[in-house]
Amino acid sequence: MNPKILIAIGVIGAAFIIIGMSVLFGALPKIVQDKVNEQMVLDENNTDIYDMFKSLPVPLQFRIWAFEADVSTFDGQHINTITYKKRGPYVYNEQRNKSFIEFSSDGNNVSYTLDKYYTFNKDESCPGCSKDDKINFFNPLFAMEQANLDSFIEANKKDPETLRMFESLIYNFDTIDDLLITGNSNLGQSILASKDFNTFIVDTGKSDIKQLEQVLSYADNSEITGVWPNNDDGSTSRCNKLIGTDATQYAPGLTGDETIWAFETLLCYSLYAKHGILPDRDVKDIPTYRYTIMKENFLETLENSCFCLEDDIKQCTSGMLNLKKCGAAIGFEFLASPAYFFEAPEHLKWTGLDKIVNIDDITEENCGTFFDIEPQTGIVLNAEKKLMLNIKVRPNAVPALKDLATDKYFNYQVSPFLYIEEAGGIDDENAKKLKDKLYPKKVATAALIIMIVVGVLLICVSVFLYFRQL
Repeated sequence: MNPKILIAIGVIGAAFIIIGMSVLFGALPKIVQDKVNEQMVLDENNTDIYDMFKSLPVPLQFRIWAFEADVSTFDGQHINTITYKKRGPYVYNEQRNKSFIEFSSDGNNVSYTLDKYYTFNKDESCPGCSKDDKINFFNPLFAMEQANLDSFIEANKKDPETLRMFESLIYNFDTIDDLLITGNSNLGQSILASKDFNTFIVDTGKSDIKQLEQVLSYADNSEITGVWPNNDDGSTSRCNKLIGTDATQYAPGLTGDETIWAFETLLCYSLYAKHGILPDRDVKDIPTYRYTIMKENFLETLENSCFCLEDDIKQCTSGMLNLKKCGAAIGFEFLASPAYFFEAPEHLKWTGLDKIVNIDDITEENCGTFFDIEPQTGIVLNAEKKLMLNIKVRPNAVPALKDLATDKYFNYQVSPFLYIEEAGGIDDENAKKLKDKLYPKKVATAALIIMIVVGVLLICVSVFLYFRQL
């Protein structure tokens, strides 16, 4: 064969490789990402993203376990002598819809209120469990702030039935459904389904796609107010910073190197998450990055000292957030913590949960909160949030607690109350829609890879034939 033809074949092969690699690793990702960014801007004309924004397409479930207390083992002084039985899960399906949606005149932000609806899922709940189950808890009314509790007792002195409940450490709630959803008649509110009438304002991503669905304002404030203290100099503390999205959507074009934030209304603060803590996984054959909420959100550090609501900072323990100024828990000293205190497992012995929980099972994978995010679109395809609610029990809160022990570190004890998991994964219909959006990039990528392979083969053939003729 004419050497000039062989050289031409090799040049063509080299051109295929250069063009293919330049487009594959240079122009193509930018072209595709720019197109995705355009489609992800929150706008009424972007039908798919707007429909997802209005009504969350990812089915959510709340799984709740209750720690039923057997106080026959209680020595009257130490909470950890109580024997607990973990009952559940009681599963509720959650539907989220946004109401009163209003875009700003320039289209850069949008306001709304969030509605949540709960339906008991008997099939997914524990065998034989019913939303009408009655469970014996350590009395959550004891978690009421002392001044409020004193007022409550004074107001009910003439009611023998009301006062009788203070003769025992057990209080039998009407039903698990009353406690979680409809609102218990004694607590006066529900743990899970209290209405949130506050207005959110979030970024639409129109002026900067990296700010897509970042919370700009909640309850008419650009920071969290009235819950956590500011810094000593009056500046906004880490605890009061309003950062992140609602953890259903993030900015498109994630690389895995970012720190992402989620604003959690149940805790009244923002938490940060990072990629690479737990292994990535595919969700319905769609590759994702797994971002994990960091332990440092809860650890006892100087940065987190603003979470302390005690008069003496030495009375605040690592990993427990007092919710007495937050949302539905206002007036009650419920202590929120990660699942089974996995960032501070020594608390298991303090609360008595060491009798029913194996400390070897307290791992990031079992107890951590994480989000599986499709990086090109920033859509959360799967998530698991895990949280415990505990009751702060004070000595002499009521006569029945007159002998409760204290030590040199804490003047209260902690009783486990509820363990809550919120989980959701994209359904088949929406997974298919997302795959369709990602399909053109896959086709283009495959074509370019084939082009590069052909280029390599052409060079190999031309070199082989050239030296064969020598």
